[in-house]
Amino acid sequence: MINANLLFFMIPSEKNLDGTSSSLAGASNNIRHRSGDVLSLLCCVGMIFCVVKLRTFERHFEDISQRLVKQIESEGALKATPVTEAETKRSASEIEGRLKEFERHFEDISQRLAKQIESVGALKAPPVAEPEKKPSASEFEYRLKGLENFLHTPTLRSLAVSKPETFKESVLGCLRLTPSDALSQWLPRINVVRWGEQAIILLSQARSATADQWDRIVEASNDLLANVPEGTDDGLVRDVTTANEEAVAAFDDYKRNQAMNAAAVEIESSQTTVAAELWLKLDQWKDHPTEGNKIKKLRKELRDRIVIDEINALDSKLKSLKGKLSSEPTLLRAGLGHLLDSSISQRLSLLEDVDASQAAEKKSKELHSRIEAELDALASQRRDDSEKRQGKYQGWALDQIKLFDEEFEIAKKLKKGTIVDGLDYNRVKSSMIERLLPISQSHLEPAVLRLFQASFDKGWRTLDDQKNLQTQVAKEEATTKKQFPYSE
Repeated sequence: MINANLLFFMIPSEKNLDGTSSSLAGASNNIRHRSGDVLSLLCCVGMIFCVVKLRTFERHFEDISQRLVKQIESEGALKATPVTEAETKRSASEIEGRLKEFERHFEDISQRLAKQIESVGALKAPPVAEPEKKPSASEFEYRLKGLENFLHTPTLRSLAVSKPETFKESVLGCLRLTPSDALSQWLPRINVVRWGEQAIILLSQARSATADQWDRIVEASNDLLANVPEGTDDGLVRDVTTANEEAVAAFDDYKRNQAMNAAAVEIESSQTTVAAELWLKLDQWKDHPTEGNKIKKLRKELRDRIVIDEINALDSKLKSLKGKLSSEPTLLRAGLGHLLDSSISQRLSLLEDVDASQAAEKKSKELHSRIEAELDALASQRRDDSEKRQGKYQGWALDQIKLFDEEFEIAKKLKKGTIVDGLDYNRVKSSMIERLLPISQSHLEPAVLRLFQASFDKGWRTLDDQKNLQTQVAKEEATTKKQFPYSE
């Protein structure tokens, strides 16, 4: 049977609970001081966990107490019975042992939580803002001298090239300390350091530059070498110069490869667009030590494509002219003349080009012959037309001469070979002006010209006694419009 007096000693005293609470508060304050607000939150969570465990222990103890009371009441044992001093001490010792065990458990949890926070580097006191200090000349001089030492020492310079952003931050940090009251005396050295910073960044970029970035490296290095401040380390300048030379060579290789690849594509394409441009561009590498022969071959193939394309263009223009100007021989002849000039220029260019292929020369010569044939055919047709016009003109002149002779006989007023009333001089004059003067003697065939001259002399002599009429005929000849074979 359980003695009811033992229940008093099994209930945790306020002193013990207060001690435990004090331990919790002390641990909380210690952790909050060491880790700041964020860590305080984490520690509070840990302490809450411990308090919950304590409350659970208390509830468990209270439940045991209630069950013991009910058991004692059910047995009718709820009577005051004397409790020996040994039993009281044993019960108190047991309760005290359980409390100490809980305190050790809580301390263990607190230590593990602190170690976990320390393992992530969080047990640091939050930074305390210090009052801003005015930069001193000595501090700036120290920082500037350090940067200059980096730029003047090959090993340190190589280290800076490997970490350009770090070096840049160091330069900016140094410049923030520049004394404003004596800036002019530091400016030359600052310019050297800033130039060195740009050189370090350039050298770093050159180490990992890709093919399409070499042009920017070349441009940037040219700018740097054109503006080297006095006092710059010669070794750094040599490094930039070497980087520039390597970038120029690499960029030249890149451009050459690009041009060669484009030329190969252009040669195989159905219609060339930049063959002439590529042919000219590749000329600068035709004597390259390793790619020279390949480039010469590409240029020859490009030249053939250019010539063939030019020939095809001239051929297409020839067909177009024949189709559009077949009814206008004058314009057609002019157009064919221009094509012939272009063909001649092309053939002369091929004769001077040692790389020109025989196939291109042959095709150019064939086109030239075709253009000449077209011009010959056009000239022959023109001669035929001229002969027809000339023959027609001779017939027209003969008709005019015949009409004059008939009208002259009428003017004589002959009747059975006898002049009845005398010559009609005005009729003779009018017939000469109307029939003979429009005829161009220079376009008459010899036989027709003799007939013209005979009729003109006959009429002119008839007017010998009428000087005024001869004068009128002379004036009309000066103003009368001549008819020509090509006149409509």
